[in-house]
Amino acid sequence: MPYNKVKIFIPFSSTLNTGDAGILISTLNSIKRVFGEACVIVVASHQSEIAQKYYPSINYMETGSNLNDKIFKKSFTRIPRNYFILIFDYLFGFIPKYLLTDHEIKILKEIDKADIILSPGGGYLTDSYFIQFSLALYNYTLRKKKPLYFYSQSIGPIWRKSSSFFLRKILLRAGKIVVRDHESIQHLKKLFETLPDNIFESADEVFTLKEPEISKRAETKKVGISVRSWNFSNTNVSVGEGMQNYSRTIQQACRHLIDKYDYEITFISTCQGHAEYIDDSKTATLIVDQLEEKYKSKITIDSEFHPLYELIGIYKNFDFFIGTRMHSIIFNFLNLTPCLGIIYEFKTSELFERIGLKQYLFEMQSSDYVSFIHKIDNLISKKDEIREQLKIEVQKLRELSSQNIIIVHKHFKELYNP
Repeated sequence: MPYNKVKIFIPFSSTLNTGDAGILISTLNSIKRVFGEACVIVVASHQSEIAQKYYPSINYMETGSNLNDKIFKKSFTRIPRNYFILIFDYLFGFIPKYLLTDHEIKILKEIDKADIILSPGGGYLTDSYFIQFSLALYNYTLRKKKPLYFYSQSIGPIWRKSSSFFLRKILLRAGKIVVRDHESIQHLKKLFETLPDNIFESADEVFTLKEPEISKRAETKKVGISVRSWNFSNTNVSVGEGMQNYSRTIQQACRHLIDKYDYEITFISTCQGHAEYIDDSKTATLIVDQLEEKYKSKITIDSEFHPLYELIGIYKNFDFFIGTRMHSIIFNFLNLTPCLGIIYEFKTSELFERIGLKQYLFEMQSSDYVSFIHKIDNLISKKDEIREQLKIEVQKLRELSSQNIIIVHKHFKELYNP
C-alpha cells in the first residue's frame, strides 16, 4: 500500500468549538501537505450534521442514533457505563456493542477500516473530564494493531488510578505522542519511571494555520474579551466564589477600559452561537448585566457563531485582547495582537511562558482585580513592543508545530519501509 494513499481516521472533533475547528483544519492541512492529497481523512463528530454546513470540505463520518443515545445521554448513566466498558474490554478483549450508541458503533467500524488513527490535538486527556470511553477506544485500536498517534496534545493532570493504569499501557504501545507544552511532559513523567522515547514536545497545531500577520494596523479603540464558565476550583476557593471573583474582575476591567481609555468592548469567544454546544455569550451576558447602564452602551456581546476564518478576521479589529479561551488567544497571536491571558488550565500559562509574556497572565479565580487592572495598563502602554516580540515568537512556534505531522509521517513510513 502506498503510504501517500492511506486512510486516516480522527475519532473526536467538536467543530462547533472554533478553537477545536482550528486544531482540526490545521491538522487536515498538515496531513495533506505531508502525506499528499491522495490520502483519505475521515472525521468523527457528534455535531457533524451542523458543522458540515460551515466546513463542507471536511469528510465527516456518517452519524446516526439508537435507543442507547437516550439511555446514556445523562452523565449518571453514561459515566458508569464508560467505566464498565473500559474494564470489560480489558478483561475480555472486546467492547460490548449492545451498550454503544450508533455513533460509537460507527467509530469502531471506521477504526477497522483505517490505516492510521490520529487522536487529535486538544486538552481532553485529563481527569478534569471522564476519559474512560476514550481509553477503551484506544485499547480497541491497539488490539486491532492499528498505528495510533496522539497529536498536538495537552495531557494531564491525571489523578484517578484507573486513568493512570490504562493510559500508561496505551501510551507505551502508541506510535508517537506529540504534546504541545512542557507541563504535559511533567505530567507524563509522573506516569512513567522513565519517559518513553516515543514522546515529543512540540507546539499547538493551530500555529500552522496561517502566516502571522505582519502589516502595521491603525488603532481602532476596540478591545475584545472572551469569557467562559468553569466548574472546577483551581485554588482554595469554591467553584461559586471563584466564578464570582472572575465576574467581578471582568466587570472592573470593563469599567476601567471605558472610564480611562474610552474603549469599545466586544465579548466574543470561540464557543458560542449554537444550542448544541457550550455558549460563552451567556456567561458574557451574566457579567455585563450586572454593570451600570452607562457602561453598557460601549459594550457589545457577539452571540453569533463564526466559522474559523471569519472569527480570525473579526479578531483583527482589536487593539488588544483579554482571553480566557486559549485558542481565542492563539488566533489573536496569529494576528500579532497583544493579549492578556486568564488562566483556568495550565495550557494558557504554558503558552504565555513560551512566548515570553508570562507577566500578562492572571489567575481566573483570583479576587485581586487591582492587579488585573495594573496588567491591563501595562499591556496598553507596551502594545507596540509586544507586537514586535510576537513577530519573532509566534514564528518560532509555527516552525516547531510544523514538525508535528512530520513526526507522524516518518514513523508510519518506517512501518512500511523498515
